[in-house]
Amino acid sequence: MTPHPRRPTADTSPAARPDDPLSATARLADPRQNAAVYVRKSVATGQGVKDQIDTCVRYAVAVGHRVPEQGPFRFADDAVSGATTSRPGLNALLELARSGRAPFDRICIREVDRLTRADDARFVLWFEYELKRCGITVTYVKENLRPGDEDDPITYLKRLMEAIGASSEKQKINRRTREGRRRRFAEGYFVGNVAPYGTERVLVPRGGDEVVQVLPRRWRFALPDHRIRLRWVPALLPTVRRILFCLERGDSARAVARMLAATGAPTPDEGQVWTERMVKYIARDPIYVGDYLFGRRRVLRGETARECAPSLIESNEPMLRRDFLSDPPISREQFTNVQRRLDDARDVHLRRMASRGDYPLTGLLACAECGARLHGHAAPATSGKGTERRYYRHPGGRTKSRGGAVTAIGTSGPSLWMRALANWCTPSCATVACSEQPRKRYRGSSARSTPATMRRSSAPRRERWRASLPLRSAQR
Repeated sequence: MTPHPRRPTADTSPAARPDDPLSATARLADPRQNAAVYVRKSVATGQGVKDQIDTCVRYAVAVGHRVPEQGPFRFADDAVSGATTSRPGLNALLELARSGRAPFDRICIREVDRLTRADDARFVLWFEYELKRCGITVTYVKENLRPGDEDDPITYLKRLMEAIGASSEKQKINRRTREGRRRRFAEGYFVGNVAPYGTERVLVPRGGDEVVQVLPRRWRFALPDHRIRLRWVPALLPTVRRILFCLERGDSARAVARMLAATGAPTPDEGQVWTERMVKYIARDPIYVGDYLFGRRRVLRGETARECAPSLIESNEPMLRRDFLSDPPISREQFTNVQRRLDDARDVHLRRMASRGDYPLTGLLACAECGARLHGHAAPATSGKGTERRYYRHPGGRTKSRGGAVTAIGTSGPSLWMRALANWCTPSCATVACSEQPRKRYRGSSARSTPATMRRSSAPRRERWRASLPLRSAQR
């Protein structure tokens, strides 16, 4: 029997792929003769990155390597802080090294602080070990070491000390920046990067009130001789008053968001859609009674703000400055009533969710990103043969992706009860890292386009929740 002739295969050699820079340019040369450089700068100047590249290239040539201009040999992160360990250039370098196709065996960095200023100095040792596992040696130009001396234990100790010094220097910079922001706050200036809804940021001279320029709502701006103040936007104040009025009379935040979307009220940013969380965030802001709160996110998590005083400038406590803006659109009495309504609705919601025995982890799980407590939720089946899907989510209705750790826990199987027992036996609650994604929408946005199973299953729960509110019961 004559064997079947083999089908000719495509030529996958590096020479047959001229469009691939890893094959056409880099693989033709010996990787042991090539070196790559990594540079980083916190401020986007351009010249600083170029100077670092030139310094690293000169060092590589001096020790017998070359850094080609074509191909993946130069990795840069311009205008990226060293406090973070996730950067585009650094991630590209690690991805190329882990793929096993790196056309170089050495990476040159000018100094340790160009690699990282993270709080954990062990990142330097992890980075060197990760590249060494891939056959790549990390060299720091300022150390001026001979090739082969990078594995000396004393050298590792010196690098670790330099990383600790870089981390300490970053902490000092952050402390000076925080004290400068708190000092400007005490002087009566706005220090945020985003203007609250219904206000706009204006640039004024230091010590004066003459408006020099109107700044965008989201923009970081810093000049030594100028400061930022807030002023009201009359066109947006009716929306603020409508939100507080509807919440005071007993409407839910979700109903207010739907009303604003139906009436076409302007959103804080273009392209956004009014949500329940957005309405609550605006209703919780004391700027609408004229008070400015520094550290508002921590106050929302439960911390207490103190009255602004010079003694608090060097501390890290939230501060409250009263009468920051004149002619507020909301009275203090109305603002207090709205806060009481929101607190009561939150307590009723948490008690209702915690009373269900199907979700024993309600109140014990917390999001690692925002710190919010997670509660159980049941989604109806999308098909006639399936069962409802149970998972944990934020109280504000922000769902988690199916690939997230929260959804992966599920509410069935022995692992759930094992984790619940561990959480009940542990004084502190569990913290779950999760990736937030927008909620899956059905075709259309009206109730008619929603599947009938969802309408039938969610209506009774919604009616029971509305009946539990004091105002709703009194009205009925």
